[in-house]
Amino acid sequence: MNFEYLPQGIVTIDGVSFKFGDTRELIREKLSELHKEDDKGVSFDDSDTGKKLFQRRDVYQDHKPEMSLFFLGYNKLDLLTEIEIHQCDQIKVINSSFSFDQDLDSIAVDLNNYSIGVKKGKGEYFFKDLGIVILDKEEMGGDGNTLGYFYCSSDVSHLI
Repeated sequence: MNFEYLPQGIVTIDGVSFKFGDTRELIREKLSELHKEDDKGVSFDDSDTGKKLFQRRDVYQDHKPEMSLFFLGYNKLDLLTEIEIHQCDQIKVINSSFSFDQDLDSIAVDLNNYSIGVKKGKGEYFFKDLGIVILDKEEMGGDGNTLGYFYCSSDVSHLI
């Protein structure tokens, strides 16, 4: 799977384009791939309000030619708000392309051409203006400083 993200909220997965705010139904139709609905997954305690927040997402996993795994997250109106990628062939952000076998720090240097990144800790960068977070494999429970996780969202205020 090849993933492309433009900060205006336009996403392309293997040539199929959609944007943040598109409906879950439309995206499912466009991707025409088997997905697993995962709405009853994790609940979070929001310490600011004391309310429970529930995750609404579809899980896409493909094993051809190499494994790809990504999650599309939706709000309570079923509008796309976030994307998590755990494995794919290539990610392109504006004119910067990288893959999961590349060093996280070198990816961060490239992304700094478009937004000043903040190193949040060992193996984690946050690019507020792009709405992107990247983590290395070690932060994801594996080994190494190569890319292990890519996140983009239409609203990153919860990360500030």
